[in-house]
Amino acid sequence: MKVAVPAFGNRVAPRLECAGLLLVADIRDGQMAERKSYPLWQPSLHALLGLLLSLGVEVVICGGISGFMARHLQAAGIKVFANIMGDVNSALGMFAKGDLRQGWRQIAGPRRSRRRASRGWSGPPFGGIR
Repeated sequence: MKVAVPAFGNRVAPRLECAGLLLVADIRDGQMAERKSYPLWQPSLHALLGLLLSLGVEVVICGGISGFMARHLQAAGIKVFANIMGDVNSALGMFAKGDLRQGWRQIAGPRRSRRRASRGWSGPPFGGIR
């Protein structure tokens, strides 16, 4: 089964249509058998769809995707896993094991709130006049 993942560095690109690189992996028996990359030079949506069809892609794992593209991929028989965030290798590994779900997010570590603890008024921001 051929699986395409738009990439931005080693992460799943935030949007399929804006990715600079398309990784296509051939997954057989739960393992990645082969992997190729194709540069994308801002192709039209129709050119991108044509590329996916010519490569024989059956599944697309992506971050965001336009409704237009999602409808055309589904009409062509290509399954779409959207709203995926994280490392490309982790997403492909999850898919190969059958564990990838829509909206999967890889969290790198414990999340800390950006909100400061309440310590009373500390003055205006950026060291302004008090």
